Amino acid sequence: MKKRHSKVIICVTRYLRIQVENLGGCHPSQGILKLIIIIMSSLIFIRRLSKPSFITRSLRPLSTTGNVEIREFLRHPQRQTLNFHRIKNLPFPPQTHRFYSSDESSNDSSSASDAVLSEPATPQVTDLPAPQTIPEFLPVVPIIPVSRSPVFPKFVKILEVTEPKLMDLLRRKVKLNQPYVGIFVKKEDDSMRETIRSMDEVYHVGTFGQIMELQDLGERLRMVLMAHRRIKIMGPHNEDPEVTDQILCVDTINMEAEPFETNDEVKALTQEVIKTIRDIIALNPLYRESLQQMLSIGQRVVDNPIYLSDLGAALTGGGGETYELQEVMEELNIPKRLSLTLGLLKKEYELSKLQQKIGKEVEEKVKSVQRKYMLQEQLKVIRKELGMEKDDAESIEEKYTARMADMTIPTAIKDFNVTRNYLDWLTTIPWGISSEENLDIEKARSILEMDHYGLDDVKKRILEFIAVSQLKGSCQGKIICFIWSSWFGGLSDVAELKGHRRTYVGAMPGKAVQALKKTKTENPVLLIDEIDKMDHYMDVPVDLSKVLFICTANTIDTIPEPLRDRMEMIDVSGYVAEEKVVIANKYLIPQMLEVSGLQENDISITDAGLNKLIKSYCRESGVRNLRKCLEKVYRKAAYLKPVYSHDKMYDVTPSGVCMGLAWTSHGGSTLYIETVEQKTSSKEDGKQGGIEFTGNLGDVMKESIRISYTCAKNILSKLDAENKFLLENHVHLHVPEGATPKDGPSAGCTITTAILSLAMNKPVAENLAMTGEISLRGKILPVGGIKEKVIAAKRSGVTSVLLPGDNRKDFEDLPEVVKDGINVHFVNIYDDVNRYLSTIYAVSSGFGKCGVSIVRVSGPNASLSLKMLSPMAAKSLRNPRKAVFTPIQNPYSSDLLDRGLVLWFPSPNSFTGEDCVEYHVHGSVAVLRELIRLFGSFDDHKHAEAGEFTKRAFTNGKLDLTKVDGLADLIHAETEEQRKQAIRQMEGGLYSLYQSWTTKIINVLSQIEALIDFSESEHLDPNLENIIKTGISKLIHEILLHINDFRVGERIRNGVRVVIVGKPNVGKSSLLNLLLQRPAAITSPLPGTTRDLLQFQIDLGGYPVIITDTAGLRSDSHDPIENQENEEFTHDNVIDVYNKIDLAPTVYSVPKGTFPISVLHSKGINPLLESLTIKVQELCQSSGSSTSPSLTRMRYQTHCKKAVKFLEKAQTGDLENNTDVVAHYCRLAMREIESIVGKIDPELIFDVIFADFCIGK
Repeated sequence: MKKRHSKVIICVTRYLRIQVENLGGCHPSQGILKLIIIIMSSLIFIRRLSKPSFITRSLRPLSTTGNVEIREFLRHPQRQTLNFHRIKNLPFPPQTHRFYSSDESSNDSSSASDAVLSEPATPQVTDLPAPQTIPEFLPVVPIIPVSRSPVFPKFVKILEVTEPKLMDLLRRKVKLNQPYVGIFVKKEDDSMRETIRSMDEVYHVGTFGQIMELQDLGERLRMVLMAHRRIKIMGPHNEDPEVTDQILCVDTINMEAEPFETNDEVKALTQEVIKTIRDIIALNPLYRESLQQMLSIGQRVVDNPIYLSDLGAALTGGGGETYELQEVMEELNIPKRLSLTLGLLKKEYELSKLQQKIGKEVEEKVKSVQRKYMLQEQLKVIRKELGMEKDDAESIEEKYTARMADMTIPTAIKDFNVTRNYLDWLTTIPWGISSEENLDIEKARSILEMDHYGLDDVKKRILEFIAVSQLKGSCQGKIICFIWSSWFGGLSDVAELKGHRRTYVGAMPGKAVQALKKTKTENPVLLIDEIDKMDHYMDVPVDLSKVLFICTANTIDTIPEPLRDRMEMIDVSGYVAEEKVVIANKYLIPQMLEVSGLQENDISITDAGLNKLIKSYCRESGVRNLRKCLEKVYRKAAYLKPVYSHDKMYDVTPSGVCMGLAWTSHGGSTLYIETVEQKTSSKEDGKQGGIEFTGNLGDVMKESIRISYTCAKNILSKLDAENKFLLENHVHLHVPEGATPKDGPSAGCTITTAILSLAMNKPVAENLAMTGEISLRGKILPVGGIKEKVIAAKRSGVTSVLLPGDNRKDFEDLPEVVKDGINVHFVNIYDDVNRYLSTIYAVSSGFGKCGVSIVRVSGPNASLSLKMLSPMAAKSLRNPRKAVFTPIQNPYSSDLLDRGLVLWFPSPNSFTGEDCVEYHVHGSVAVLRELIRLFGSFDDHKHAEAGEFTKRAFTNGKLDLTKVDGLADLIHAETEEQRKQAIRQMEGGLYSLYQSWTTKIINVLSQIEALIDFSESEHLDPNLENIIKTGISKLIHEILLHINDFRVGERIRNGVRVVIVGKPNVGKSSLLNLLLQRPAAITSPLPGTTRDLLQFQIDLGGYPVIITDTAGLRSDSHDPIENQENEEFTHDNVIDVYNKIDLAPTVYSVPKGTFPISVLHSKGINPLLESLTIKVQELCQSSGSSTSPSLTRMRYQTHCKKAVKFLEKAQTGDLENNTDVVAHYCRLAMREIESIVGKIDPELIFDVIFADFCIGK
């Protein structure tokens, strides 16, 4: 008799296996028949759910009517003629209440069916090939992150997807008859991304869902998802190797509920849940009908505790917190799940009670106010009817009518028109009438972009003002003041604000009151041009608190202080030449064509012509004069001499002259400082060692000259103690163009440089300009007008500019068109200025005999050495970054030194950000020595210090400190893993990580500022304090994980220490020699041959390993240091090795986990090396991201720990009463993070960082 199989396994898809058990000893074919029937019943229900009428926001369970229909189908004599009908026949109709919705908050305003009907595009409904049954287990599913609320089993969610890669994956899955997804809740509700990059972004327990209907709308997919069961994420699954920045699929397992008995506890919880739901129905009539319909299904629903717990949690989806709903999703113990659901329902019930109470109180209050008002009005009418009270207006009218009854009134009264005009104005002012404020940010942005080109900072500031007003709900009582240079154009003039007394002939109300009459609203926008010219305050007899005033001014100095304090200042810096060209082509020229009546083919102006017009005639900040000049051009009257000449006064700057940068009301300009030695007849005339200055200077600039002169004397004594020029000679300082008044402190750095250039007889490079205030101690202080000054420098042909370090942020905010083509150096003290005034040189490839050596020159006078050493290669100044093979000669004797390659790198596109030249010559010691000697003979050339090239690259913004450290590690890297870690750091891995932390702290600070400024606003999130604390907590956790990686980064950078420990004469030194593949230690048959502690580094699997031989240490030593080191060798990471197995008997045994080897015969070495490699890899395994470099410097760890300390203080701070203190600790934490990359006080750590560099690297 054949043995009958008890199970049949049918493979349906690649992942799905349906298991059919042969129950009750029936024939296997009967079991298959049951399977077919189950599949058919599931198919019936799937077809029902896939009907278009099922597209609704209602959350409903799988209907039990499907089972009824299956039973009817089994009893029907003609089962194959079963008719399918729509879902509309279900006992509970679709609802749109939020208690049923698991949609995201953005879709709560309308039902999904309405959204489909109103879709302008014609959707393409995909016919889903219905699978035979829902798979019991699917190990890999696409992941769909949702916000706010989880989708519980047996409930539906409508979702739209716009992420292209996720859309392609879903289309492919549906096409392969695998319409299944995993639905998981995002931890961050504010995240708008539809895919995840890390598994930490979602909760790991969700539901296995089926795509019931898919509508392909081109740029997005609309899906109807039905959740079936709980699943848990085990890890990411990468189906597409090309997709590395997103996680699209995950490995999952099913989450089954724990078995339970329907005991008294479960029954009590079930009844309490049902009672609470009915209580909610009683309080909230909006949900009464739909909830009663769902509960009226009968015992089949309410007697199922598993479904009932999910139903209750889904009902509170709108009011419950995400983590509370997720607790219900993750709980597998049904009684506990019911208890959690009951708690959520109780909270919902209390919320409904509170809403009902508030509604009743408001209703009663309104009724009371209305009743009181009606009674008062009735009382007034009664008193008036009884003659007990009269209106003031009626009393006055009766009084004057009675007086004039017996009088003869003149027919002509001269003040009649004045009085009538006054009454007319009083009755036309819109008392109490306000218009609706338009605070649409997108509309404002489109208007600004449509009518104005450039001025991105100003547009951003205006949009920020609108955003703040939107949060507050109004912009009443605000005064905006635009500060710009004159000639800006495009605005209207407003004359008088106050109006005149009515006694004056022809008196009229002020412009403010006229604006109220014209706009017919009491909250208009009122423009006041050039308010800095006013010398009195507005005094109007009407309420202007709702008016939004927009004022303009050329300078803020002459605006009265009380008025300036009440204004929102917006600095309009002006347009650059490139922006003016675009404005002319896009706006002005079409207007000129229309005004002049010309056609496009009659006249054309090229961009080159516009540039010439702008630079020679229209150098103001705005475009008003450009419009006038274009009008002249179109009237054929442009044959005039340019208004402005070239700014550059010197083609070659002599000693004692330096180019500065100034800001004027017309924009920026260059400002030369000239100094000369003033010859005197005798040394006793009292003029020795002093300074005289001319040039129509203001008091501030005169004071700045005195400070600069004192500072220059101190600096000169440090640079050259033998130089007594400033102590023995009189200096005359002049600022050219004496007819133009000049004032301000920003020329201090330029004045000091000019004085030192005269005293040391060293000219300043002609292509270098600078600005900055200087203190007596040589500190370079920040100045204003950075944009205008940089534009002036570019216009004058300057390639290098020195700016104060504190102005770095101002420069970085400039448009790229302004920053391109100019090399900016940031200086904090005058020693930095001296550094950039000099040109450095060094042998970059090392000094010694070799085939080719490289000499690098960097600095403002780098082109000078190129012109002197190789006149032929000087032509490469027009073709940068191209190698030129040329002779290199002595400029003094014309002797040929060598022939080699010369490369020219103009600033800022070089490694250091300065002008740079590289000489590739033969590696002869004699050639290199002569080249170095010649460089030293050139003006302002000096030999570079260790790491000075890299230091200049850092200060010029080419590298941050983490990249500098990465570069140093790469130079010293000896193994593959050291190289990889250094490359990750040098490519900005750590910089990006620290910048992300800074961004998060800035976001927290912005939320704190919102809490300070809008604490009473109804638009403020009531949970903002919790959001701030949660954000700080997550950041602390992230930084602590990074700190824990310090040992890993340190091991990779410095090497993993491996110590060989054993008794005397067991072969420790022989094993060391075998690992090193060379005789590093002396070995002999005598014990104790090695007398010293030997250490060597090897490359083991790409990791640096430091092998230490302890043969020189003795356990019986009386030296306490040796005894301490012997104790430290006892550690968990121990590999037991048995050496000299060649001396062992034929049959021997060793303990498990030990390695028998023979160093003499090299036996068993490979397994030992493999085990050692695995141990080393485990020690160097990072706990963080594999793409980000680990912590490698103690300095990083110190700053990170300080940042955590400050963030912990901020987290525990009182946000309600001490908000400023919390913000202060957040700023201190951000300061610590920014210190790592060198944004704050980098001078404190320069010497340590650059000490590891070779000369010229």
